[in-house]
Amino acid sequence: MRMNTDKALDPDFANRPETETDDRLVATADLAHAFGVSDRTIRRWCKSLALPNERLRSGHRRYRLRDVRNWYRSAQEGDHRT
Repeated sequence: MRMNTDKALDPDFANRPETETDDRLVATADLAHAFGVSDRTIRRWCKSLALPNERLRSGHRRYRLRDVRNWYRSAQEGDHRT
């Protein structure tokens, strides 16, 4: 079940200009859907490609859109932080 259907997480969100929703936290499943990958791939990117994330007390990861956008843009430029 997908929780977010708004345009903040459409597949092209990382290429759009920043908005006030960029400070919002999103779940792993929502981010995976936006990138067209599995939840497991998102978790792998956190470990191997330093995708920024925050952990809730429950242990679940959340991703701030601003951080994801900056990470994605630097990855496109070849500036991987491994």
